[in-house]
Amino acid sequence: MGEKTKIAWTDSTWNPLKGTLGPWTCVKVSEGCANCYAERVTVRFGGQHYREGADTPRVAPEHILKQPLRWRRPRRIFVCSMTDLFAEAHTDAMIDEVMSVVATAAMTNGHTFQILTKRARRMAGYMLRWYERRPWPLCLYDKAADPLPGLWLGISAENQRRYDERVLDLLSTPARVRWVSAEPLLGPLELGPALRLGAQGIGWIVGGGESGGPMERSLVTRQGWPPAVSRWEIKPEALEWAVSLRDQCQLERVPFFWKQWGGPRPETISPALDGKVYHESPVYNIIPAAR
Repeated sequence: MGEKTKIAWTDSTWNPLKGTLGPWTCVKVSEGCANCYAERVTVRFGGQHYREGADTPRVAPEHILKQPLRWRRPRRIFVCSMTDLFAEAHTDAMIDEVMSVVATAAMTNGHTFQILTKRARRMAGYMLRWYERRPWPLCLYDKAADPLPGLWLGISAENQRRYDERVLDLLSTPARVRWVSAEPLLGPLELGPALRLGAQGIGWIVGGGESGGPMERSLVTRQGWPPAVSRWEIKPEALEWAVSLRDQCQLERVPFFWKQWGGPRPETISPALDGKVYHESPVYNIIPAAR
């Protein structure tokens, strides 16, 4: 995990928190976790299933922890793609070590760090305390009232229930960009007033279907027989959900990124929506890298 990734909305992944028995560890907390790709990869590499007490997290060795400092050209970096930075087992001290690298690398190398969580309340509380403490070198950033450039904080919201549970905590979290990942999308999603708050609200929506899970959760279905000559088609209700997300974003001029329709594999069907690929994103955090 690092230099290259197949995740279309980022440039690199970075996993500064590890497991003790296996490569990574986490705990499932909602419906979107049911067929977690990170768990599948972790188990394949000898790790434990993602359940409470199965493994003990730890901070990665220094060469991994400080990896973004060695990447000189500015890039988008997805933090903790194999776990949740704000998972209950990750202590504040562990998160502090990660955020110290985030702050330094964002300011000196111009990186954009993208963080997603299903623990929105903990993220909000931690980030408010973090800004009060300002634990990174003060010489790097002298605007105490502003969120750190290059830090995008978001929530995963697989359905309306989880979105409603998490969005208010997201809105109370200081961030240069607040965003929502509706992946795997498991139902219709009305984003509501949070999309109409400009810089104080949600600034990016990413959506997509689940890959590798059961077909009843997939946004696509196989049509025709036999399988060798059949084709994959988007489910009518799934098309409605995706179009609704796009239209809500367009109405409020919020960037919209449709990642994939899912299915057995990400490449099962083109990611196009109504004949167009939507790969919009907020403007990069461009800061000249230190030389």
